[in-house]
Amino acid sequence: MLTKLAIDDSCAVALVNDDPEDAEALRRVLRENDLAAIAPFVREADVEPVRELRARLRLAFAASGEEEAVAVLNAILRDYGTAPQLVLGEGGWDYRFDPPAAGLVGVLAAETASALLEVIRREGWARFGICEATGCADVYVDHSRNRSRRYCSPACNDRMSQAAHRARRRSR
Repeated sequence: MLTKLAIDDSCAVALVNDDPEDAEALRRVLRENDLAAIAPFVREADVEPVRELRARLRLAFAASGEEEAVAVLNAILRDYGTAPQLVLGEGGWDYRFDPPAAGLVGVLAAETASALLEVIRREGWARFGICEATGCADVYVDHSRNRSRRYCSPACNDRMSQAAHRARRRSR
């Protein structure tokens, strides 16, 4: 049975940024990112392979350039052996992946790598970023008009703005 998950680049980013310690933590990450349909299928044996997938996906954000990022993501698709198939559904033609052949991690690999490759295809690798906040290494995809995003979240942005404000006040 072919399945289409609702993984977009924000879900891929969330998967990269959250490090699940056990199956329940992985289920929570999936539920919080609109992937509740597959959360019940998570087994304890899936946790370590998902953590390995996270590390590989992160390499696309840390790449030295677009070609390297594409190579990393294409390698994920090849290595997990999950080939998309074009299937006619209710909303028209769409790509679907075969979970029984690939397993949970294979489907996550295919969906997340494909979502990130689509960002590169549409908007370019320059949209990928690693948070500049002190003590944070989370990744993000910048969808701002002027490509000015520097932080992974409003919390990191606010924290760094407050630190800069305090530093300016001290220097007066």
